[in-house]
Amino acid sequence: MNEAYELKRYIREYDGNRTTPFKKFINTGTIDPYTSFWGVTSTQYIKDSYQSPIVRETDLKRMSPRRYGQACAKKIIIGGMTKRLECFYDSGEYLAGKSTTIILEGNMQDLAYTTGILNSSLISFWYTAFFKSLSLAGGYLRINHNQISKIPIPAIDKSSQGKLSTVVHKIVQAKKKDPYADTATLERQIDQMVYKLYGLTPAEIAVVEGSVKG
Repeated sequence: MNEAYELKRYIREYDGNRTTPFKKFINTGTIDPYTSFWGVTSTQYIKDSYQSPIVRETDLKRMSPRRYGQACAKKIIIGGMTKRLECFYDSGEYLAGKSTTIILEGNMQDLAYTTGILNSSLISFWYTAFFKSLSLAGGYLRINHNQISKIPIPAIDKSSQGKLSTVVHKIVQAKKKDPYADTATLERQIDQMVYKLYGLTPAEIAVVEGSVKG
């Protein structure tokens, strides 16, 4: 059986029972930059809608040990079919749906640092320009692992990564309390740090920001 349809058999609404271990199920429609709208807005999955979808860990282990391992891992979950990159850092609470792309923790770069880079105005601008030929109707972007793997992420030392990661964690904490929290000031800080990382000139920054405002 196709894994997506097999998974659907195990998705259920969260009933408030915390004694049975589970993973929150997340799909493209409930991902925004730095946050999840799980339990806030409905999740669409194979013709059905869920308010707070979960998959019990015992069911997930039985269905796919690989998917269970991914769900437990620290990772970045990236929405698909969106107008800009929407990347959410997960410490191991979520099972990502079929329409998403995930980046697992590696040896080189801190996941929070990478989340900040991917959510920046510059990378969304670059992604839209670089993959323009793959764009879909309505300005939507085709987002999958093949495209994500081509994004040039600066390899810098852990100390330098930590400065950007600290700002990302502030945003994540604010969004955990309220997914609608206004973190625009912190996100602008990240944009400025990213411009510096990539060595943009003031004129180039003006082009990027003009595109974002447009």
